[in-house]
Amino acid sequence: MSNDFNKVILIGTVANNPEITEKDGKRTTIVSVLTESEYTKDGKVVQTKEYTRCKAYGYNLDKCTALKEGSRVRIEGKLHSASWNQGDTKHTMTEVIVDTVVPLG
Repeated sequence: MSNDFNKVILIGTVANNPEITEKDGKRTTIVSVLTESEYTKDGKVVQTKEYTRCKAYGYNLDKCTALKEGSRVRIEGKLHSASWNQGDTKHTMTEVIVDTVVPLG
């Protein structure tokens, strides 16, 4: 048995109103979460912003669609990567598949 573990916990701000899509009869919602962090480099504090694409299905789809841009949220899930070719360019995308959504304040 492996000790590997694929778990993500994001606490951040909803960057856009959720977008619902349907493909082959399966509904999904996509929401971007903005997180900020800081670290010290050469004695100076550097702040970074990261937008993370989160995808929800089923029960979590309904919870995500209730989120509004600018609201605070905690999302738990697992990382999922996909790649595809478009013409001569290979694209790669990593997103969080949502397991739990908790609106904060």
